[in-house]
Amino acid sequence: MAIITSQPIAGNLLTLNAGAVPEISEYTVTQNKVYRDNNTNMSGQVRATLLGIMPVIRITLRHVNRGRANEISAILDTEYFDVTYFDPSTNANRTAQYYSSDYGFELEDKDRGLMKSVQITLNPIAMR
Repeated sequence: MAIITSQPIAGNLLTLNAGAVPEISEYTVTQNKVYRDNNTNMSGQVRATLLGIMPVIRITLRHVNRGRANEISAILDTEYFDVTYFDPSTNANRTAQYYSSDYGFELEDKDRGLMKSVQITLNPIAMR
């Protein structure tokens, strides 16, 4: 029986335009497969050609102040931006251009200008 040991992930989990995002509390990379010529033959077997994989990243940031929320929004509101992220499927960092489809803020404390959480979905502009 093999013994599995955990190893820490070196470096930043994710950067936006080369800026680290240390506030990440939840991190998901979904490997969305893109196919073409998808059809089912007379035997009921599905046939398709795999074009590539689109790694969609979903993150949640915790306890973000108003100024930091503004910095992040300024990046997310641009058409495209560079993302370097840890890809668990390859155990390596990858860099690609992304856009933000959705992001939202949940207020924690109005008087302190503190966001309880920020949910962000990042979509690649090209397949890997």
